[in-house]
Amino acid sequence: MDLITLITDSIPYLSEFDYDHYPDNFDTFKNELSKIDLTGEDDLLDKLEKRRDGLSLWKKKSAFEEHKKVLALFLCPALKKIDREDLAMSINNEWNERYPKNIFRPGDFETLLKGFDSNLLGLPLRKSKKR
Repeated sequence: MDLITLITDSIPYLSEFDYDHYPDNFDTFKNELSKIDLTGEDDLLDKLEKRRDGLSLWKKKSAFEEHKKVLALFLCPALKKIDREDLAMSINNEWNERYPKNIFRPGDFETLLKGFDSNLLGLPLRKSKKR
């Protein structure tokens, strides 16, 4: 599997982006990512654009948003986990330069997972799963 395939195959995870599914989906993504040779991925955004070429305007916009979400919620945090923060930041910087009206700031897994914690008046209602 290559990186583009991993990104596009992970789009279904977006519909399961919740407290119960994100940790397992993230682990699956990270494990698959760790098997990929990441050298030569400098043209990742060009490859993703090429994937969107030929789609209708509506589908192209939808695919653009899906790619952005997978990069922000799965790829960049997973790259940080496997000690490739340099690549995560490079992808993020290139995206933000290329699409200044659609920037994203990648978080890390722990921060994203903590965002699912619920609280009432500062008292936790549920704790994040331990990872």
